[in-house]
Amino acid sequence: MFIGFYSPRASRYIRSNPFYEKLKIKEREVMSLLHNLEMRNIEHCEKFQELQKEINFYRNLPSRIHMDKICMQKKLFPFRKESKAEQLDSAPLLQKFLFDLNKKDKDEQEKTSNLQTKQHLVGTSSCVSLKISDSICQFDTCLLSLPP
Repeated sequence: MFIGFYSPRASRYIRSNPFYEKLKIKEREVMSLLHNLEMRNIEHCEKFQELQKEINFYRNLPSRIHMDKICMQKKLFPFRKESKAEQLDSAPLLQKFLFDLNKKDKDEQEKTSNLQTKQHLVGTSSCVSLKISDSICQFDTCLLSLPP
């Protein structure tokens, strides 16, 4: 049996195997590459899940829109019934309102036409009165020019 002597200084001077060093470097490179690939795989899995959700959303969208449309039609049906009934109820009132409005419009037109004719008559009568006053003035001047 051989009992060896171990010295801490002796281990420093032991030369390592160059193949072992190259293998260690390759292992680090491979582990780094593996880590990068795992990280990229995780990112791509997350993106894939997001895209899958989006695909499902758009795949179900037409059916959801159709269902919403049907629900809205069901909700609006009573309002349409009420609005048709209100239209039928309000039709005579609307006709009466339009008739009254038309009557008022005709009355206003008659008033304006009457005012226009009065203004025309006043204008012609003032013209006649001016002519009469002119002739009276001329007559007065003629009378004044006559000897007494």
